[in-house]
Amino acid sequence: MVETRGRLSSLDLVPEEAQDDIVWAMGELNARQRSQSDILFELNDRLAVKGFDAISKSAFNRKAVRVALKQARKDEAAAIYAVVGK
Repeated sequence: MVETRGRLSSLDLVPEEAQDDIVWAMGELNARQRSQSDILFELNDRLAVKGFDAISKSAFNRKAVRVALKQARKDEAAAIYAVVGK
């Protein structure tokens, strides 16, 4: 069976002119200094100023979970490398 990427989320559909705001939001998620809802609120404000539709809470949450899992895998790999590299 061939696996497909699935349906595009509202984050995937953000125009090129707003990609810097998406990158900013993902950086904020990775920094883990602010709540996800605060980041989404500010992201949607940034998008509104540029005239784009808001990102839904569910789409942002799905992306946040994927980002967190990816970061956890990177952290785990770094920890393993640190032990093996000694």
